[in-house]
Amino acid sequence: MFADVTNALGVIPMSAVPAQVLKVGEWSVDPALGEISSGGRVAKLDPLTMRLLLFFAANSGRVVALQELLDAVWPNVVVTPQSVYNTVAHLRRTLGDLAEAPTYIENIPRKGYRLIARVENRAVERRAAPESPPPGNTPPPSTPASVPGAARSRLTEPKILGVVVVIALVVIGFGALLVLTRTGIFGSRTASSESTAAHAIAVMPFKDLTEAKDREYLAEGLAEEIGSVLSRLPTLRVIGRASAFASRADSVPDIAKKLHVDHVLEGSVQSSDRGVRITAALIRADSGQYLWSKTYDRATDDYFGVEDEIAHDIASALTHTALPPSRSADSCGQNGAAYNLLLQGRYLGRRGSRAERERSIDFYQQAVALEPNCARAWAWLSTAYGVQTANGWVDPDSGYQDAREAAEHALRLDPLEADAHAALAYVEEYRDWNWSAAQAELKRALALNAGDVRVLNMNGHLAVDLGQLDSAIALYRRAAAEDPLSPGALGGLAGALWGRGNSSEAEAVYRQAALLSSARYHTWIGLILLDRGDRAGALPEIEQETDPVMRLVGLAIVQNALGNRAASDQAVTELVEKFPNRPTEIAEVYARRGESDAAFQWLERAFTQRDSGLLWLKINVSLRPLRTDPRYGALLRRMGLPPD
Repeated sequence: MFADVTNALGVIPMSAVPAQVLKVGEWSVDPALGEISSGGRVAKLDPLTMRLLLFFAANSGRVVALQELLDAVWPNVVVTPQSVYNTVAHLRRTLGDLAEAPTYIENIPRKGYRLIARVENRAVERRAAPESPPPGNTPPPSTPASVPGAARSRLTEPKILGVVVVIALVVIGFGALLVLTRTGIFGSRTASSESTAAHAIAVMPFKDLTEAKDREYLAEGLAEEIGSVLSRLPTLRVIGRASAFASRADSVPDIAKKLHVDHVLEGSVQSSDRGVRITAALIRADSGQYLWSKTYDRATDDYFGVEDEIAHDIASALTHTALPPSRSADSCGQNGAAYNLLLQGRYLGRRGSRAERERSIDFYQQAVALEPNCARAWAWLSTAYGVQTANGWVDPDSGYQDAREAAEHALRLDPLEADAHAALAYVEEYRDWNWSAAQAELKRALALNAGDVRVLNMNGHLAVDLGQLDSAIALYRRAAAEDPLSPGALGGLAGALWGRGNSSEAEAVYRQAALLSSARYHTWIGLILLDRGDRAGALPEIEQETDPVMRLVGLAIVQNALGNRAASDQAVTELVEKFPNRPTEIAEVYARRGESDAAFQWLERAFTQRDSGLLWLKINVSLRPLRTDPRYGALLRRMGLPPD
């Protein structure tokens, strides 16, 4: 196979490489090993950087224009000049060169670059290559070519220039072979324990560089959509949105280390004469090298499909394979204005406040009015209705009915729309307590989009509802592996662990989640400390809580445990007056205070309202004092939940 591939690429066999290295300034350059060395220092160069260095060496002393570098080093690849700038900068850093006072590569303003270091070729004893080719595929060794007599002559002389060209061709071909190997053509896999994919990529939120700074919804939406499209590629592991977006301020090497990725996709959105200019760049995470970049000009509100185009370009550049066909065009047509409204709706829905959720619904409604046959738009509208209702902001009967109708309409338009199945599952779980129907819809959603972290979390949540904690923990761990900085995945995992009795691990995971989103998690950490007997540590933890409901819940419980009944009563009174639409949390406080009758009164109210907090009744630690009461078992039966 090795010989066939190299012949197909036009690669010269390694037996034809002269047993020589180049001398560029103080550095010895060994193209066959892909490394440079000087005074005991050894540095590996990736194929692109080695190709650039060899091209400079072959043209030593001559000004090389930018376009000439693009044609020679990136042949048949669409990149921007930024790729040249970054690769030259990386080469300079490796050589120890300074752009302000160069001794190797001189920048000639408005013209290009010139290699000013002395270049020679030298006969040396080459070290053994660190990696051996596959057995049986290595060409037989041959006698090294003889070295011309003028061993230290400048490479600009015709004979030596020929040697450099031969070596350059070998490195270009060998570099291409390395790229093919790393992209999985030969079944190579990374060492990541989370995935067997050949590559892992983090799609970072694009930057809004427009003058008005009013396109952040587009910048974030495009990044999320690109990640979703790329996730269809089986040889590519795409880090979840929450983790990538939480790492937006980190450097590329830090992203690589934290998220265990070997590539990063960055981009930007800025104004242009036509409307909007979208730029995307693929970066090697270990070195910061720009491997590919491209600019896409779009008219205002004509963004639909650009994420597919970018994703296809990335798949081609990174894995040399084509993406499976996208279904978005079939279900949503080509209405750019509707797509723009969809992105704005999702952007606001992610923000989470009541006002922003309501505005997101308005955007979704406008989108379906413009493009009534877009199944995904109806699915997202359904989800927005469901979340709004679960938060207690609208009447549960009308809110969940709106969510159901939107989800069912989406499925009539497109039975294969994964988001629509997930949206209907939400209604089946939260409103109908139809556990088997919810399981069936989530199973279908996961089959249609196996890497969807939200659907994994929903499966985990449903497993907790049913008391299937081992299954829930496994699902949440899987979600956290796909999206390691997702507060939802971490919070769900911690809740399942706490319900399972693993309070120490639950505390540790809650603390990880609290670093990403403090709401709710500090109260639960405080209650874990309280249950462990650390009353003094519980109160300061709860005082850090930012969610107003959970802060009052925690204060009422801990102050009661500390013997401060008046302070506990005050917190309970404020909780009931301000948040009567949170009956399950109020019941938790009364249960912890030993007031069972009051607790069951609020649980009955929660049952009538279809309060979402009641879903975890089976494993709710704060409601454990009620489990011996017959009313608790009766409530489980009325909800259709299996007994403890």
